[in-house]
Amino acid sequence: PQVRDRLIALFKALGERYNSHPYFEGIGMIESAMGQPLEPISSTQANEFYANMIQVNQKMRLFFPNTMTIQEVNYPRPILNSLVTQLRDMGATLSGPDTFQDEKGLNFKATQYDPNQGVYNYYSDYSGMMAMAPQVMRKNYENTRNDGTGYKPTVAEILVFARDTLKANYIFWSRIPNYYDKVLEVLNWTEQRSDPAGGLNPVCPTAYSSCAN
Repeated sequence: PQVRDRLIALFKALGERYNSHPYFEGIGMIESAMGQPLEPISSTQANEFYANMIQVNQKMRLFFPNTMTIQEVNYPRPILNSLVTQLRDMGATLSGPDTFQDEKGLNFKATQYDPNQGVYNYYSDYSGMMAMAPQVMRKNYENTRNDGTGYKPTVAEILVFARDTLKANYIFWSRIPNYYDKVLEVLNWTEQRSDPAGGLNPVCPTAYSSCAN
């Protein structure tokens, strides 16, 4: 609770300063996956962690009513339906720390034996309801899978996947020296420059009543 409350206090102070700033587009928190704790945690502790994450996101929406608030979501799959649905209902933006077009866990389709679909499915499920803002990191330029068993995609392929499969309203491109010139080249193609939305999904999410109406 102490970490949660300090984080909420930080977002409150940031909101007071930046919510109305014309060049402040969004603010968010890092991925939902916990990683590997040094000491095992109980299911109760895990549940409290995600409950606190939701509380912080709710406060972000309160402190940034005119600004996009972002939560990166990737794992664990069993909590995604509840987590993403709550983010949608509060008007938050769905993002992720990576754009791996061939990553099995992120693309996983629900079955009768495992109903917990991967997070990429929620991008299409909730497109038009909440803003979608995937990230492209160094490893995404290098391979289509996290373990390196895929292939090296072109920047254009990454763009098409984020645009067409993830229904992106925004894409955050990491400025990696060996790749960023190519990103700028692709973003300057006519298909992007001739469109006010840069070729991405221009639909105003219903979460934003000010523009949806």
